[in-house]
Amino acid sequence: MKNIFQNMFKKIKPTHTEVEMEQNMANKKKPVAASILEWEGLNKKMFAHLSKGEYARGAMVAQQALAIAVKKASPDHPNLAESQQNLATIYLAQGKLVPALSLFQQALAIREKRFGPYHPAVAETLHGLALVFQEQDRDIPALSLLKRALTIRENRFGPDHPEVAKSISGLATLYLKQGKPVPALSLFKRALAIREQRYGQEHPEVAASVHQLALFYANQGKNIPALSLFKRALAVRERVCGPMHPDVAESLMGLVALYQKDGKNVAAIPLLKRALLIKKRALGPNHATVTALTEQLALLTQGVGGGASAPAQ
Repeated sequence: MKNIFQNMFKKIKPTHTEVEMEQNMANKKKPVAASILEWEGLNKKMFAHLSKGEYARGAMVAQQALAIAVKKASPDHPNLAESQQNLATIYLAQGKLVPALSLFQQALAIREKRFGPYHPAVAETLHGLALVFQEQDRDIPALSLLKRALTIRENRFGPDHPEVAKSISGLATLYLKQGKPVPALSLFKRALAIREQRYGQEHPEVAASVHQLALFYANQGKNIPALSLFKRALAVRERVCGPMHPDVAESLMGLVALYQKDGKNVAAIPLLKRALLIKKRALGPNHATVTALTEQLALLTQGVGGGASAPAQ
């Protein structure tokens, strides 16, 4: 997150006398500074939670930061949009699409008004909106927003920037969903190349691209390269993000799907148990994803006789 809070509050109007000015500064500057420090502290706390995959706690802190921005900023201030964007992104990760959509739309209106339609901050919000539309199976508006965000980012950063990789990864995922594997594969590979060139091998965004390629090959029935890529993504995520991060769960679930497809249910069970534990910690015990994984684990365990399972090969 950018530290752009310095312009959030209106300047204190000068008073007629120096004594009045000193009183004004004493009465107003401290609360303003305290609010800024509180907002910044909340953002640091939010990111600390998110880095550990604690989405529920991160959302609570993001809500507190947004409340400060609503109270202290003007209705169309960029910092308000920043807080809306942050909370919307967390809601999207939690599967709370309705509030995520509303917050992204509010942030977009502010950013377009303040920065114009071709600013990277606008592209960031367009990308978030597109992901919500994808989750809602609204592929036509999602495609339009992803292309618009890609154009903004390429024009601002050039074709080989990590921000561009985000947009082309989003497009590739949508193309795969639409049954267009040829352009999808090309874009997945391009995104991975950009990220490897910028970050090297040990980076969360590189692992994300590797994971997406694994999903592509699994979708195409090419289980051998998919298995190798899922394992590679899992190893990086465990090292870089930690063993309890939600991204680790995504890689574990990819492996589970492959093992189940190959009839290796005994190998799938311990991985699914790990994924369930991580998801429960990140999303809470009553989330729909947790419920679905719990049911999947029960069926899988029943299918192998309910006994202990061997480690994945």
